[in-house]
Amino acid sequence: MTASLREEEAVPAADQQPGPPRTAIVVSGMHRSGTSAITRVLSLLGAGLPLDIIEGRRDNERGFWEGRAVVDLDESALVANDTWWGGWQAVDVGRLLDSEPLVKEARQLIREEFSDGDLLVLKDPRVSRLLPLWKRAFDDEGFRCVHVVALRHPGAVAGSLERRNLLSPEVSTLSWLAHTLDAELNTRGEPRVLVSFENLLRDWRGEMDRVSRALEVAWPEDPDDAEDTVNEFIEPGLAHGTAEEASGPVDSIAPIYDVLRRWAADDPRPGDEATLESWRDLLAPLRGPRSAVAVVARERLRVIDEVRARGKWPGQFAAAKRWNPIQNQAINVEAESAWAWLMRELQHAGSGAAGPRQEA
Repeated sequence: MTASLREEEAVPAADQQPGPPRTAIVVSGMHRSGTSAITRVLSLLGAGLPLDIIEGRRDNERGFWEGRAVVDLDESALVANDTWWGGWQAVDVGRLLDSEPLVKEARQLIREEFSDGDLLVLKDPRVSRLLPLWKRAFDDEGFRCVHVVALRHPGAVAGSLERRNLLSPEVSTLSWLAHTLDAELNTRGEPRVLVSFENLLRDWRGEMDRVSRALEVAWPEDPDDAEDTVNEFIEPGLAHGTAEEASGPVDSIAPIYDVLRRWAADDPRPGDEATLESWRDLLAPLRGPRSAVAVVARERLRVIDEVRARGKWPGQFAAAKRWNPIQNQAINVEAESAWAWLMRELQHAGSGAAGPRQEA
């Protein structure tokens, strides 16, 4: 009787059912939109971080909570697509997924940088424009991939980037559109939740409850046990800039922010996706590789690469603190031209005028 029972309980390894897949939470969203804060809270609730984390700096003293290898890979992928971390140019998704060496590198990174826990979190604002690559890598590694899209008022983002990087409101607004719309589109139909940075600062427990329900994840750490640590981390100083700084270009994209702000409060409405699609269509010629602004940007990047290949910057521009503001000023000029075109197109669309669109 006893022997028979043991025989029934002994299940051959080949017949054992596999356990539930490990879950990867991918945090995307515009730079300076709270991706770091969201990721840190997720990690304090038990989601595993990459092994090699970029340390905090003066502009983000409480840490970025993103893996160094993740940022390096993402930066390389953007450069290969003739763009940069704050750019608004479209990334060729087909080219990304056809690059087997890049996919292989992302898969190897996942294996090497993350522990064997059942829940991990990967964050880098650059991911917003590279989501198909990371979804492919996690799928190939057998993970269930879910998404948190960080949202912050574009005026607060613009103010923060102007202080930190001397970038104009036009640059920040175009970048906000690219990161936010790409993140929304490439997570559509996937398990996802939008998290407002402002809401996180007001009520982190409520926001993490929303994340848990929407993504169907259970926190390895009890929020009650993590409460003191999270409260110590979440404080008003985390907000770099305020929404009251909004003006100019930011005012023009209010319809997009209004849709996503409501989604972050679980209040979707009919016509929301149509609003986002109309803006994607409007931006498409501007974000394409053949736009005049894109051509100028590629030429600027080519010149920079040539100078770097010489091994040093010329003369007085040798120091980064002198060169970076000059380069950023060039980017500001490109963005002003792009924004002027976009506003003409927006006015054209609003007037209902017929006829071909102007070249971007």
